[in-house]
Amino acid sequence: MIDSAFHPGLVAVLEFEELRLGIPVEARSRSLGTLPIQVELRPVVELNVHTGTIPAEFPILLPDERLELKLPIWVSSDTMSIGFKDKLGRLCPLAGVTGNRINVYFDLDQLFRFPDSVHRKPTNGTTPTGLPANRVADLVLSQAIPLVVRNIRRHDWEQERQDYSRRKLAAREKMVSEWRKSVTQNEDSVQDKTWEIKRLVEKNEELRDRIRAHELLHRKRLERRAIEEHAGLLKLVGRGIRSFEVEEGNLRVTTNPVEIDFEGYLYEFGSFVVQLPLGEGRVVIHGLDGTKVDGYPHPHVSTDGTPCFGNISTTVAQLLGAGDQLQALTLVLEFLRSYSPENPFRRIEQWNPDWEDEDSRHDSCYDDASLSDCATCDDWDCPHRDGAESRCYEYTSVQDCIACAACSRHEDAEQACRDDHSAQECVVCTIDCTYAGDHDSCREGHGGEECVGCENANCPHFTEEDENENER
Repeated sequence: MIDSAFHPGLVAVLEFEELRLGIPVEARSRSLGTLPIQVELRPVVELNVHTGTIPAEFPILLPDERLELKLPIWVSSDTMSIGFKDKLGRLCPLAGVTGNRINVYFDLDQLFRFPDSVHRKPTNGTTPTGLPANRVADLVLSQAIPLVVRNIRRHDWEQERQDYSRRKLAAREKMVSEWRKSVTQNEDSVQDKTWEIKRLVEKNEELRDRIRAHELLHRKRLERRAIEEHAGLLKLVGRGIRSFEVEEGNLRVTTNPVEIDFEGYLYEFGSFVVQLPLGEGRVVIHGLDGTKVDGYPHPHVSTDGTPCFGNISTTVAQLLGAGDQLQALTLVLEFLRSYSPENPFRRIEQWNPDWEDEDSRHDSCYDDASLSDCATCDDWDCPHRDGAESRCYEYTSVQDCIACAACSRHEDAEQACRDDHSAQECVVCTIDCTYAGDHDSCREGHGGEECVGCENANCPHFTEEDENENER
Protein backbone atom coordinates (compact mmCIF):
# COMPACT_ATOMS: atom_id res chain seq x y z
CA MET A 1 0.00 0.00 0.00
CA ILE A 2 1.62 3.24 -1.21
CA ASP A 3 0.22 6.61 -0.11
CA SER A 4 -1.78 7.95 -3.06
CA ALA A 5 -0.86 11.50 -2.02
CA PHE A 6 2.77 10.92 -3.02
CA HIS A 7 4.16 12.50 -6.18
CA PRO A 8 3.74 10.17 -9.20
CA GLY A 9 7.49 10.09 -9.65
CA LEU A 10 8.04 8.76 -6.12
CA VAL A 11 5.14 6.31 -6.53
CA ALA A 12 6.74 4.95 -9.71
CA VAL A 13 10.07 4.40 -7.92
CA LEU A 14 8.39 2.54 -5.04
CA GLU A 15 6.22 0.41 -7.34
CA PHE A 16 9.32 -0.58 -9.28
CA GLU A 17 11.05 -1.68 -6.06
CA GLU A 18 7.96 -3.63 -5.01
CA LEU A 19 7.88 -5.44 -8.36
CA ARG A 20 11.64 -6.08 -8.30
CA LEU A 21 11.69 -7.46 -4.75
CA GLY A 22 8.46 -9.44 -4.84
CA ILE A 23 7.74 -8.10 -1.37
CA PRO A 24 4.89 -5.68 -0.61
CA VAL A 25 5.90 -2.09 0.05
CA GLU A 26 3.86 0.04 2.46
CA ALA A 27 4.80 3.71 2.14
CA ARG A 28 3.21 6.63 3.95
CA SER A 29 4.03 10.22 4.78
CA ARG A 30 4.06 11.06 8.50
CA SER A 31 5.96 12.86 11.24
CA LEU A 32 8.60 10.49 12.56
CA GLY A 33 8.19 12.14 15.95
CA THR A 34 4.74 10.53 16.25
CA LEU A 35 5.74 7.18 14.74
CA PRO A 36 4.44 4.25 16.81
CA ILE A 37 6.92 1.79 18.25
CA GLN A 38 7.28 -1.32 16.11
CA VAL A 39 6.37 -4.32 18.23
CA GLU A 40 6.87 -7.17 15.78
CA LEU A 41 8.44 -7.82 12.40
CA ARG A 42 6.17 -8.08 9.35
CA PRO A 43 7.04 -9.50 5.91
CA VAL A 44 6.57 -6.14 4.18
CA VAL A 45 8.84 -3.16 3.49
CA GLU A 46 7.48 -0.30 5.58
CA LEU A 47 8.68 3.10 4.31
CA ASN A 48 7.98 6.19 6.41
CA VAL A 49 8.78 9.57 4.87
CA HIS A 50 9.11 12.41 7.41
CA THR A 51 6.88 15.46 7.06
CA GLY A 52 7.10 18.62 9.08
CA THR A 53 6.49 22.36 9.13
CA ILE A 54 9.95 23.77 9.95
CA PRO A 55 12.45 23.35 7.04
CA ALA A 56 16.17 23.10 7.65
CA GLU A 57 19.12 23.52 5.27
CA PHE A 58 21.33 20.48 4.79
CA PRO A 59 23.64 19.16 2.04
CA ILE A 60 23.74 15.78 0.32
CA LEU A 61 27.12 14.75 -1.15
CA LEU A 62 26.89 12.54 -4.23
CA PRO A 63 29.92 11.16 -6.12
CA ASP A 64 29.75 13.90 -8.78
CA GLU A 65 27.79 16.72 -7.18
CA ARG A 66 26.72 18.44 -3.97
CA LEU A 67 22.98 19.07 -3.43
CA GLU A 68 21.83 21.93 -1.22
CA LEU A 69 18.31 21.19 0.19
CA LYS A 70 15.94 23.06 2.48
CA LEU A 71 13.35 20.59 3.84
CA PRO A 72 11.89 19.56 7.22
CA ILE A 73 14.29 17.01 8.74
CA TRP A 74 14.22 14.60 11.66
CA VAL A 75 16.94 12.39 13.11
CA SER A 76 15.81 9.16 14.75
CA SER A 77 17.61 6.42 16.64
CA ASP A 78 17.35 3.43 14.29
CA THR A 79 19.29 0.18 14.31
CA MET A 80 21.20 1.04 11.10
CA SER A 81 21.83 4.47 9.52
CA ILE A 82 21.78 5.10 5.77
CA GLY A 83 23.34 8.13 4.07
CA PHE A 84 26.52 9.45 2.49
CA LYS A 85 30.07 10.03 3.70
CA ASP A 86 31.52 13.52 3.87
CA LYS A 87 35.08 14.46 2.89
CA LEU A 88 36.37 13.23 6.25
CA GLY A 89 34.71 9.84 5.82
CA ARG A 90 31.99 10.45 8.39
CA LEU A 91 28.52 9.03 7.74
CA CYS A 92 25.83 11.68 7.33
CA PRO A 93 22.50 9.87 7.89
CA LEU A 94 19.55 10.43 5.57
CA ALA A 95 17.51 7.43 6.71
CA GLY A 96 17.53 4.57 9.15
CA VAL A 97 16.55 0.89 9.17
CA THR A 98 14.91 -0.99 12.04
CA GLY A 99 13.59 -4.46 11.26
CA ASN A 100 11.32 -4.10 8.23
CA ARG A 101 11.00 -0.34 8.62
CA ILE A 102 12.81 2.37 6.61
CA ASN A 103 12.56 5.84 8.15
CA VAL A 104 13.51 8.64 5.72
CA TYR A 105 14.54 11.62 7.85
CA PHE A 106 13.46 14.29 5.36
CA ASP A 107 10.48 14.96 3.08
CA LEU A 108 11.46 12.95 0.01
CA ASP A 109 8.06 13.64 -1.56
CA GLN A 110 8.71 17.41 -1.49
CA LEU A 111 12.00 16.80 -3.26
CA PHE A 112 10.07 15.20 -6.15
CA ARG A 113 7.48 17.99 -6.19
CA PHE A 114 9.90 20.93 -6.21
CA PRO A 115 13.05 19.84 -8.10
CA ASP A 116 14.00 23.45 -8.91
CA SER A 117 14.36 24.27 -5.21
CA VAL A 118 17.51 22.11 -5.02
CA HIS A 119 20.83 23.91 -5.62
CA ARG A 120 23.26 21.64 -7.51
CA LYS A 121 27.06 22.03 -7.39
CA PRO A 122 29.12 19.70 -9.67
CA THR A 123 32.28 18.41 -7.96
CA ASN A 124 34.30 16.84 -10.82
CA GLY A 125 33.81 19.32 -13.65
CA THR A 126 31.11 17.27 -15.39
CA THR A 127 27.40 18.03 -15.63
CA PRO A 128 25.41 15.51 -13.53
CA THR A 129 22.54 13.69 -15.21
CA GLY A 130 19.20 12.66 -13.75
CA LEU A 131 16.76 14.45 -11.47
CA PRO A 132 17.99 15.21 -7.92
CA ALA A 133 14.96 13.47 -6.40
CA ASN A 134 15.61 10.22 -8.27
CA ARG A 135 19.31 10.32 -7.40
CA VAL A 136 18.60 10.87 -3.71
CA ALA A 137 15.90 8.19 -3.67
CA ASP A 138 18.30 5.75 -5.30
CA LEU A 139 21.00 6.67 -2.73
CA VAL A 140 18.64 5.87 0.15
CA LEU A 141 16.78 2.87 -1.25
CA SER A 142 19.85 1.17 -2.71
CA GLN A 143 21.33 0.97 0.78
CA ALA A 144 18.19 0.55 2.88
CA ILE A 145 16.16 -2.01 0.93
CA PRO A 146 18.83 -4.76 0.98
CA LEU A 147 19.07 -4.41 4.77
CA VAL A 148 15.29 -4.61 5.20
CA VAL A 149 14.99 -7.59 2.86
CA ARG A 150 17.80 -9.34 4.71
CA ASN A 151 16.05 -8.73 8.05
CA ILE A 152 12.79 -10.07 6.66
CA ARG A 153 14.31 -13.16 5.09
CA ARG A 154 16.47 -13.97 8.10
CA HIS A 155 13.51 -13.80 10.44
CA ASP A 156 12.17 -17.12 11.69
CA TRP A 157 8.40 -17.05 11.20
CA GLU A 158 7.82 -20.34 13.02
CA GLN A 159 7.11 -18.60 16.31
CA GLU A 160 4.57 -16.29 14.62
CA ARG A 161 2.92 -19.27 12.95
CA GLN A 162 2.66 -21.13 16.26
CA ASP A 163 1.40 -18.04 18.05
CA TYR A 164 -1.21 -17.39 15.35
CA SER A 165 -2.35 -21.00 15.49
CA ARG A 166 -2.51 -20.93 19.29
CA ARG A 167 -4.51 -17.71 19.36
CA LYS A 168 -6.94 -18.91 16.71
CA LEU A 169 -7.50 -22.25 18.44
CA ALA A 170 -7.94 -20.48 21.79
CA ALA A 171 -10.56 -18.19 20.29
CA ARG A 172 -12.34 -21.19 18.79
CA GLU A 173 -12.25 -23.08 22.11
CA LYS A 174 -13.64 -20.04 23.91
CA MET A 175 -16.49 -19.87 21.41
CA VAL A 176 -17.20 -23.62 21.86
CA SER A 177 -17.09 -23.13 25.64
CA GLU A 178 -19.73 -20.39 25.32
CA TRP A 179 -21.82 -22.75 23.22
CA ARG A 180 -21.60 -25.44 25.92
CA LYS A 181 -22.55 -22.88 28.57
CA SER A 182 -25.54 -21.78 26.47
CA VAL A 183 -26.65 -25.42 26.06
CA THR A 184 -26.54 -25.88 29.86
CA GLN A 185 -28.45 -22.65 30.44
CA ASN A 186 -31.05 -23.59 27.83
CA GLU A 187 -31.50 -27.01 29.44
CA ASP A 188 -32.00 -25.33 32.83
CA SER A 189 -34.49 -22.94 31.23
CA VAL A 190 -36.35 -25.86 29.66
CA GLN A 191 -36.57 -27.53 33.08
CA ASP A 192 -37.74 -24.29 34.71
CA LYS A 193 -40.34 -23.79 31.99
CA THR A 194 -41.47 -27.39 32.44
CA TRP A 195 -42.11 -26.80 36.16
CA GLU A 196 -43.74 -23.47 35.36
CA ILE A 197 -46.07 -25.19 32.90
CA LYS A 198 -46.83 -27.83 35.53
CA ARG A 199 -47.69 -25.11 38.09
CA LEU A 200 -49.90 -23.33 35.56
CA VAL A 201 -51.73 -26.55 34.78
CA GLU A 202 -52.27 -27.15 38.51
CA LYS A 203 -53.45 -23.56 38.97
CA ASN A 204 -55.95 -23.95 36.14
CA GLU A 205 -57.28 -27.14 37.70
CA GLU A 206 -57.71 -25.30 41.01
CA LEU A 207 -59.59 -22.48 39.28
CA ARG A 208 -61.79 -24.98 37.45
CA ASP A 209 -62.64 -26.60 40.80
CA ARG A 210 -63.67 -23.19 42.13
CA ILE A 211 -65.79 -22.59 39.05
CA ARG A 212 -67.48 -25.95 39.44
CA ALA A 213 -68.08 -25.29 43.16
CA HIS A 214 -69.60 -21.92 42.32
CA GLU A 215 -71.85 -23.47 39.68
CA LEU A 216 -72.99 -26.12 42.17
CA LEU A 217 -74.35 -23.45 44.54
CA HIS A 218 -78.02 -22.95 44.12
CA ARG A 219 -78.80 -19.65 42.39
CA LYS A 220 -81.82 -19.12 44.61
CA ARG A 221 -79.57 -19.32 47.65
CA LEU A 222 -77.22 -16.67 46.24
CA GLU A 223 -80.15 -14.43 45.43
CA ARG A 224 -81.51 -14.86 48.96
CA ARG A 225 -78.16 -13.85 50.49
CA ALA A 226 -77.98 -10.78 48.24
CA ILE A 227 -81.53 -9.76 49.24
CA GLU A 228 -80.69 -10.18 52.92
CA GLU A 229 -77.55 -8.09 52.50
CA HIS A 230 -79.55 -5.37 50.74
CA ALA A 231 -81.97 -5.32 53.67
CA GLY A 232 -79.03 -4.92 56.05
CA LEU A 233 -77.72 -1.97 54.01
CA LEU A 234 -81.18 -0.34 54.16
CA LYS A 235 -81.13 -0.61 57.97
CA LEU A 236 -77.81 1.26 58.01
CA VAL A 237 -79.24 4.21 56.07
CA GLY A 238 -79.73 7.04 58.52
CA ARG A 239 -77.88 5.20 61.26
CA GLY A 240 -74.37 5.04 59.78
CA ILE A 241 -74.68 5.78 56.09
CA ARG A 242 -76.59 8.25 53.96
CA SER A 243 -76.89 6.19 50.77
CA PHE A 244 -75.46 3.29 48.75
CA GLU A 245 -75.39 2.13 45.15
CA VAL A 246 -73.69 -0.43 42.92
CA GLU A 247 -71.40 1.15 40.36
CA GLU A 248 -68.95 -0.63 37.97
CA GLY A 249 -68.61 -3.75 40.10
CA ASN A 250 -68.27 -1.86 43.39
CA LEU A 251 -70.55 -1.11 46.31
CA ARG A 252 -70.34 2.68 46.71
CA VAL A 253 -71.44 3.92 50.16
CA THR A 254 -71.73 7.53 51.37
CA THR A 255 -71.38 7.74 55.17
CA ASN A 256 -72.92 10.09 57.69
CA PRO A 257 -70.54 12.77 59.09
CA VAL A 258 -67.78 11.05 61.08
CA GLU A 259 -66.69 12.26 64.51
CA ILE A 260 -63.85 11.02 66.75
CA ASP A 261 -63.60 11.94 70.45
CA PHE A 262 -59.92 11.90 71.39
CA GLU A 263 -58.41 13.26 74.62
CA GLY A 264 -61.38 15.50 75.34
CA TYR A 265 -61.64 17.07 71.89
CA LEU A 266 -64.34 16.18 69.33
CA TYR A 267 -62.84 16.00 65.84
CA GLU A 268 -65.30 16.38 62.94
CA PHE A 269 -64.25 14.90 59.58
CA GLY A 270 -67.46 15.18 57.57
CA SER A 271 -68.76 12.43 55.29
CA PHE A 272 -66.78 9.81 53.37
CA VAL A 273 -67.38 7.74 50.24
CA VAL A 274 -66.41 4.09 50.80
CA GLN A 275 -65.89 1.87 47.75
CA LEU A 276 -66.08 -1.88 48.44
CA PRO A 277 -65.32 -4.33 45.58
CA LEU A 278 -68.04 -6.89 44.81
CA GLY A 279 -65.43 -9.08 43.10
CA GLU A 280 -61.67 -8.55 43.03
CA GLY A 281 -60.25 -5.16 43.98
CA ARG A 282 -59.37 -3.05 47.00
CA VAL A 283 -61.18 -0.77 49.44
CA VAL A 284 -60.94 2.94 48.57
CA ILE A 285 -62.07 5.79 50.87
CA HIS A 286 -62.39 9.47 49.92
CA GLY A 287 -63.45 12.45 52.01
CA LEU A 288 -66.39 14.55 50.78
CA ASP A 289 -66.46 17.70 52.92
CA GLY A 290 -62.93 19.01 52.37
CA THR A 291 -61.71 18.59 55.94
CA LYS A 292 -58.27 17.42 54.82
CA VAL A 293 -54.78 17.98 56.24
CA ASP A 294 -52.03 18.00 53.60
CA GLY A 295 -54.41 16.06 51.33
CA TYR A 296 -55.19 13.39 53.97
CA PRO A 297 -58.97 13.02 54.62
CA HIS A 298 -58.48 10.94 57.79
CA PRO A 299 -55.54 10.13 60.11
CA HIS A 300 -55.50 6.54 58.79
CA VAL A 301 -56.37 7.13 55.10
CA SER A 302 -53.72 8.14 52.55
CA THR A 303 -54.10 10.90 49.98
CA ASP A 304 -54.95 8.36 47.24
CA GLY A 305 -57.73 6.83 49.35
CA THR A 306 -55.86 3.76 50.63
CA PRO A 307 -56.87 2.93 54.22
CA CYS A 308 -54.40 1.57 56.78
CA PHE A 309 -56.63 -0.96 58.55
CA GLY A 310 -53.95 -2.16 60.95
CA ASN A 311 -54.96 -5.31 62.85
CA ILE A 312 -58.38 -5.63 61.09
CA SER A 313 -56.93 -5.72 57.56
CA THR A 314 -56.98 -9.55 57.43
CA THR A 315 -60.59 -9.71 58.64
CA VAL A 316 -61.74 -7.16 56.06
CA ALA A 317 -59.99 -9.10 53.28
CA GLN A 318 -61.55 -12.40 54.39
CA LEU A 319 -65.07 -10.91 54.52
CA LEU A 320 -64.73 -9.42 51.04
CA GLY A 321 -63.29 -12.70 49.74
CA ALA A 322 -66.34 -14.53 51.11
CA GLY A 323 -68.68 -11.99 49.48
CA ASP A 324 -69.90 -10.51 52.79
CA GLN A 325 -69.77 -6.81 51.90
CA LEU A 326 -72.24 -5.89 54.69
CA GLN A 327 -70.00 -7.10 57.53
CA ALA A 328 -66.94 -5.61 55.82
CA LEU A 329 -68.73 -2.24 55.62
CA THR A 330 -69.60 -2.44 59.32
CA LEU A 331 -65.91 -2.86 60.16
CA VAL A 332 -64.93 0.02 57.84
CA LEU A 333 -67.46 2.35 59.49
CA GLU A 334 -66.07 1.48 62.92
CA PHE A 335 -62.54 2.04 61.53
CA LEU A 336 -63.48 5.57 60.37
CA ARG A 337 -64.82 6.43 63.86
CA SER A 338 -61.60 5.32 65.64
CA TYR A 339 -58.03 6.63 65.99
CA SER A 340 -54.75 4.95 66.97
CA PRO A 341 -51.87 7.32 67.85
CA GLU A 342 -49.32 4.60 67.08
CA ASN A 343 -49.47 4.50 63.27
CA PRO A 344 -51.37 7.42 61.67
CA PHE A 345 -50.55 9.03 58.34
CA ARG A 346 -51.12 12.35 60.13
CA ARG A 347 -51.66 13.06 63.85
CA ILE A 348 -55.29 13.68 64.67
CA GLU A 349 -54.34 16.91 66.50
CA GLN A 350 -53.65 18.48 63.11
CA TRP A 351 -57.42 18.58 62.49
CA ASN A 352 -57.76 20.85 65.56
CA PRO A 353 -57.42 24.47 64.31
CA ASP A 354 -56.31 25.63 67.77
CA TRP A 355 -53.56 23.05 68.17
CA GLU A 356 -50.00 24.31 67.89
CA ASP A 357 -47.17 21.90 67.19
CA GLU A 358 -44.15 22.62 69.35
CA ASP A 359 -41.78 21.88 66.46
CA SER A 360 -43.73 24.24 64.20
CA ARG A 361 -43.44 27.00 66.83
CA HIS A 362 -39.68 26.60 66.94
CA ASP A 363 -39.43 26.55 63.12
CA SER A 364 -41.52 29.73 62.85
CA CYS A 365 -39.36 31.48 65.44
CA TYR A 366 -36.19 30.36 63.66
CA ASP A 367 -37.44 31.72 60.31
CA ASP A 368 -38.09 35.16 61.81
CA ALA A 369 -35.07 35.43 64.12
CA SER A 370 -31.61 36.81 63.37
CA LEU A 371 -28.40 34.83 63.90
CA SER A 372 -27.68 36.87 67.00
CA ASP A 373 -31.19 36.21 68.40
CA CYS A 374 -30.66 32.43 68.08
CA ALA A 375 -27.16 32.59 69.59
CA THR A 376 -28.40 34.43 72.70
CA CYS A 377 -31.75 32.61 73.09
CA ASP A 378 -32.45 30.90 76.45
CA ASP A 379 -34.82 28.25 75.02
CA TRP A 380 -32.52 25.21 75.12
CA ASP A 381 -35.42 22.91 74.17
CA CYS A 382 -35.42 24.46 70.69
CA PRO A 383 -33.77 22.17 68.09
CA HIS A 384 -32.20 25.22 66.43
CA ARG A 385 -30.45 26.42 69.60
CA ASP A 386 -27.73 23.78 69.32
CA GLY A 387 -25.03 25.17 67.03
CA ALA A 388 -26.61 28.64 66.84
CA GLU A 389 -23.49 30.31 68.32
CA SER A 390 -21.23 28.69 65.72
CA ARG A 391 -23.57 29.72 62.87
CA CYS A 392 -23.62 33.30 64.13
CA TYR A 393 -19.81 33.36 64.51
CA GLU A 394 -19.34 31.98 60.98
CA TYR A 395 -21.46 34.62 59.24
CA THR A 396 -20.69 37.65 61.45
CA SER A 397 -17.61 39.88 61.24
CA VAL A 398 -14.96 39.50 63.94
CA GLN A 399 -15.41 43.12 65.04
CA ASP A 400 -19.17 42.64 65.50
CA CYS A 401 -18.58 39.45 67.53
CA ILE A 402 -16.16 41.28 69.82
CA ALA A 403 -18.60 44.15 70.29
CA CYS A 404 -21.45 41.71 71.00
CA ALA A 405 -19.70 39.62 73.72
CA ALA A 406 -22.96 37.76 74.37
CA CYS A 407 -21.96 34.15 73.65
CA SER A 408 -19.14 31.65 74.17
CA ARG A 409 -17.48 32.49 70.83
CA HIS A 410 -16.46 35.98 72.07
CA GLU A 411 -12.97 34.81 73.08
CA ASP A 412 -12.53 33.06 69.71
CA ALA A 413 -13.36 36.32 67.95
CA GLU A 414 -10.84 38.26 70.06
CA GLN A 415 -8.09 35.72 69.37
CA ALA A 416 -8.87 35.67 65.62
CA CYS A 417 -8.66 39.46 65.50
CA ARG A 418 -5.40 39.37 67.50
CA ASP A 419 -3.90 36.85 65.04
CA ASP A 420 -4.73 39.09 62.07
CA HIS A 421 -3.16 42.28 63.52
CA SER A 422 0.16 43.37 64.95
CA ALA A 423 0.62 44.24 68.62
CA GLN A 424 1.00 47.92 67.70
CA GLU A 425 -2.36 47.85 65.91
CA CYS A 426 -4.01 46.28 68.95
CA VAL A 427 -2.57 49.00 71.23
CA VAL A 428 -4.26 51.82 69.30
CA CYS A 429 -7.51 49.88 68.58
CA THR A 430 -10.69 51.44 69.99
CA ILE A 431 -12.77 48.24 70.13
CA ASP A 432 -13.66 47.03 73.63
CA CYS A 433 -11.30 44.02 73.44
CA THR A 434 -8.98 42.30 75.91
CA TYR A 435 -5.97 43.13 73.70
CA ALA A 436 -6.93 46.73 72.90
CA GLY A 437 -4.54 49.23 74.62
CA ASP A 438 -2.45 46.39 76.12
CA HIS A 439 0.95 48.11 76.07
CA ASP A 440 2.64 45.41 78.13
CA SER A 441 1.64 42.62 75.70
CA CYS A 442 2.91 44.76 72.83
CA ARG A 443 6.25 45.29 74.58
CA GLU A 444 6.60 41.58 75.46
CA GLY A 445 5.70 40.55 71.93
CA HIS A 446 8.62 42.29 70.23
CA GLY A 447 11.00 42.68 73.20
CA GLY A 448 11.37 46.41 72.69
CA GLU A 449 12.83 46.00 69.20
CA GLU A 450 9.96 47.88 67.53
CA CYS A 451 9.72 50.74 70.02
CA VAL A 452 12.13 52.76 67.90
CA GLY A 453 10.05 54.13 65.05
CA CYS A 454 6.75 53.63 66.90
CA GLU A 455 4.40 56.59 66.59
CA ASN A 456 2.39 55.80 69.76
CA ALA A 457 3.74 58.50 72.05
CA ASN A 458 1.09 57.59 74.69
CA CYS A 459 2.71 54.22 75.33
CA PRO A 460 4.34 54.01 78.80
CA HIS A 461 7.28 52.17 77.21
CA PHE A 462 7.92 55.04 74.76
CA THR A 463 11.09 56.75 76.11
CA GLU A 464 12.80 60.04 75.34
CA GLU A 465 15.56 58.07 73.67
CA ASP A 466 13.03 56.54 71.30
CA GLU A 467 11.65 60.00 70.47
CA ASN A 468 15.13 61.34 69.70
CA GLU A 469 15.83 58.33 67.52
CA ASN A 470 12.60 58.96 65.63
CA GLU A 471 13.56 62.56 65.01
CA ARG A 472 16.81 61.52 63.43
